[in-house]
Amino acid sequence: MNWIKIKTFDNLFQAEFIKEILEEQGIQAVVVNNRDSLFLIGEIEVYVPKEYEKKALAIIDEFYGLTKINSFIREKPIRNYQRFIEQKGIQTIFKERTDPRFIYKNYELYVKNEDLPKVKPYLDPYNIQGWKVVSVCHHVRQIAYRLDILAEHQIDSMVLKRKDANYKLQEVYLLVEEKDAQKAKAILEQLRGWAAIAEYEKRHKAEIREELLANNGIPAVICQKTGKFKLYVPEKDKTKAIQLLNLHKKWIKIRTYNSLIDAQVDQMKLTENGIDASIVTLKDSMFLIGGYELYVDEDQVQQALKILSQSENES
Repeated sequence: MNWIKIKTFDNLFQAEFIKEILEEQGIQAVVVNNRDSLFLIGEIEVYVPKEYEKKALAIIDEFYGLTKINSFIREKPIRNYQRFIEQKGIQTIFKERTDPRFIYKNYELYVKNEDLPKVKPYLDPYNIQGWKVVSVCHHVRQIAYRLDILAEHQIDSMVLKRKDANYKLQEVYLLVEEKDAQKAKAILEQLRGWAAIAEYEKRHKAEIREELLANNGIPAVICQKTGKFKLYVPEKDKTKAIQLLNLHKKWIKIRTYNSLIDAQVDQMKLTENGIDASIVTLKDSMFLIGGYELYVDEDQVQQALKILSQSENES
């Protein structure tokens, strides 16, 4: 089991008490006492399984009288949400956290436990009066990219997360003031200055490529259009992004030919339908034995076979 430290204490009683609280909530916890019994130096640590880290931290925060109601990797959207909540007469606590495991800081908003019933209606993004939801994503980074695009057009934003019972992220909502909603939606739809470089049948396929690009310093926005998930990057990064995706492509052979012309005809059919296809020559240059193989990206195999099959039926 992969364990992670979530809290340190100077007092063994405090650590054991927290362990008991967590186990009452169904989270296995272990206390590691590093304190020297003679000199009373060192720390007492509480560990939980990695998969329960967020839930355990949330429970500890609740135990100390606070509940986290929102967080994000940009400060201003959380400050906007804080202002809205405080206008409703609810006191909030703003925290800035830095985790060495992540590049970004995290900005978190808390309320006292006794104020939770008052704030509960405003945990629903569609109950934020004066603001309108313009985008919903499953990943923080995707909302961050959209937020940055809107900021370039001087459109202020608010972000609200929704989590499940195990404190796992379900959706992230991007909101703007109602007066800016139409303009914001148009900007996010048009994505001027951004270029579409790939499309995928499944969301998770696009997300894998988006993460690859992000790890190489290239922002990529995923947009669902006509049932497919398109990947957009800034125009200035287009060439580099395409090269990077091609470098990490997994090519799958879909057909073998005896004639180069037949292979080239099918390659052209696929290209006309937006599918990259490559021909590999197997013929020996001296004896002219072997053939030709047609390859496509693993994500486009089914689509490519369907196109070629339809073309044959029409012939």
